Amino acid sequence: GSVARASVQQMKEEEEARRRQQEEEERDRAASKLQAIRRGSVARASVQQMKEQQDEEEKRQIRALWQETTHKVTAALLVVGQIKGQQEQEEKERTASKLQAI
Repeated sequence: GSVARASVQQMKEEEEARRRQQEEEERDRAASKLQAIRRGSVARASVQQMKEQQDEEEKRQIRALWQETTHKVTAALLVVGQIKGQQEQEEKERTASKLQAI
């Protein structure tokens, strides 16, 4: 009787140990899944951050190019204005000298 009780007790203890082992393995699997999800989130976040930085850099380059173009166009218009002004002045002077000749 006592031998039978001891072996039943031993079987219960072994079953309990197996159950604990299984629970521990499940916890480990759940923890590693969670870790993988977090790593994935971090990776996605850093990809998103890289895209945002790239977008900002592109916007900055576009603004710089626009500014540069605007300055060049303004400068060109000023030069054209000066040339026109010079031509008008020369035309006035020619007209004045023709009138004086008359």
